[in-house]
Amino acid sequence: MEHNKKKLIILLSIASVAALSIIFQRRRQKKNRHAARCYLHTDPKPQYTFKHVLADNSYSPFNHLNLDGLEEKSHPYEADITALIDNPPVEFKFLEGVDIDLEMNDSYVWVDTESQLTQLADALSKGKVFAVDTEQHSLRSFLGFTALIQISTKKDDYLVDTIALHDSMSILHPVFADPNICKVFHGADGDVVWLQRDFHLYIVNLFDTAKVRFKY
Repeated sequence: MEHNKKKLIILLSIASVAALSIIFQRRRQKKNRHAARCYLHTDPKPQYTFKHVLADNSYSPFNHLNLDGLEEKSHPYEADITALIDNPPVEFKFLEGVDIDLEMNDSYVWVDTESQLTQLADALSKGKVFAVDTEQHSLRSFLGFTALIQISTKKDDYLVDTIALHDSMSILHPVFADPNICKVFHGADGDVVWLQRDFHLYIVNLFDTAKVRFKY
């Protein structure tokens, strides 16, 4: 009888140790899963690397940038935009005589250095039209910020890493503000706000395919 009692105590002890081991192992696994999910607590915010932040994550009035580099209340290209509104081009002839390849492909140019951005600005300045789209990131930011700009010409597609180039985007100011170059968007309401807010990029001569009415 005494022997069986000791044997039972040993079995219970072994079972208790095994149960505790399983409990601790599951807790460690659960902790590791949470740590993997909560990357927000470990990965630094990309905006911490920005040296020049134009938007201060508040709803304070936006300050425009004038042509001399000083902040002011009025739009620096108001006169140019008003002139285009009062006398819009009757026809868009920038596609005439050009063979457009409508076949989809996955080739593009990734732009993440100042030299590449300068080359892109130079290429855009030689054309009459280019298409633009933006992507905003707001996971770890109150107002969010522009994380990517997609630009397409008749021949090439470009993806601009605006996180890496946040403080160098002024390189694109001249081509975006050039009234002789048409910028094509689709639903440009948010894009215009984000580009002005984050980079002081102003869109002069905009063609929005979401608002245009085609005649067939």
